[in-house]
Amino acid sequence: MQFLPLYGYMPGYTGPEDILYISGIVLSLFLSFILFSKNKKTTPDIILGIWLLVSGADLFTFFLFFTGAYTHMPAVTALGFPMPLLQGPFLFLYTKYQTGNNAFRRKDLLHFAPALCSLLMFFPFYLLSYADQVRVFQEEGKGYMVQMSVNVIAIMVSGVIYIVLSMRRLLSFRKKIVDRFSNTDKIRFNWLLYLIIGIACIWVVILFVGEDHLIFASSALFILWLGYYGIKQSQVFNQHAEVDWTYFTTSQDHVQENEMDGSEHTKVKYSRSALQAEEAIRIHNALQKRMAEQKPFTDPELTLDALAAILQVQPDHLSQVINSLEGKNFYDYINTLRVEEFLRKTQNGDDIRYTLLALAFDCGFNSKASFNRNFKKIMGTSPSMYLNKG
Repeated sequence: MQFLPLYGYMPGYTGPEDILYISGIVLSLFLSFILFSKNKKTTPDIILGIWLLVSGADLFTFFLFFTGAYTHMPAVTALGFPMPLLQGPFLFLYTKYQTGNNAFRRKDLLHFAPALCSLLMFFPFYLLSYADQVRVFQEEGKGYMVQMSVNVIAIMVSGVIYIVLSMRRLLSFRKKIVDRFSNTDKIRFNWLLYLIIGIACIWVVILFVGEDHLIFASSALFILWLGYYGIKQSQVFNQHAEVDWTYFTTSQDHVQENEMDGSEHTKVKYSRSALQAEEAIRIHNALQKRMAEQKPFTDPELTLDALAAILQVQPDHLSQVINSLEGKNFYDYINTLRVEEFLRKTQNGDDIRYTLLALAFDCGFNSKASFNRNFKKIMGTSPSMYLNKG
């Protein structure tokens, strides 16, 4: 965030900050290389790789100013002016494609239009002679104060808008996965949520502190966080069954959602469904029979799409049946059956030789945390306390 000419900070000082900035720059290049060298690159990988390069370049332009090296490359240093306007779009697009299976859409390039406008706004600077470019920096942006003020305002507005959009996108995704998956621990993107919160904290520093050292030190640490957790990302829906991604990418109206109770929201949600009442009852009966006889819920990776394939029905119709006739989303419905199966097993003398966690895994839970969380949600207490009460 090149606000430096506005704040009147005098470059030329060197110290521990240099090491942090250089580390951030080198790390961004290294992590980008790792991402681009992957055999099976996804759209999020490519976005993250470019984002890291841009972040490293932004740090580099600040480093030039911070150390006084801008006198050797004033035009390159000035490229740092529009770069902060790229951070918000990259955050949003990375969140968008990380939580969806879309191919990149050209219209998403429009998100980078503000950065292009900023570059054009400073275009006269690049027409100056080398000596005049250096003089502009030395005189703290004299002759370009209006452009700098507009640029700062645009950066602040852009940061706030894209943080909000990214958070809404992620929370909407997290809300939808409970209608499609029976285990969500690996696909809730908690690290991405923390990433957005971390960027929001950096923007708070920008808005209310305005200390350039702190801003760019935070940015360098952010590159470490972004690269580490971004590369560690798991393949989001690494399931055996095919997943209908249109459910996650189709825009839906949630304006009145918070104002409705569960039954009313279900009616609105399926108001345009072609599923007839008789067919819904038939699917529900088949569902109950299958669950009682074959217990597919014991598969820890069971998804709505996989269960629909077993019952030979459309996933959306099955989701509607579970929501309407069971009064639960898919996640709660399956995990309720798992808890009931666990309770049945604890009452079976043949299973007493197993630990509680082993029984929980046998019922379809894939982690101790997931088991305890769902058991307490359904039964109102922890498994050990419930069993001790006998």
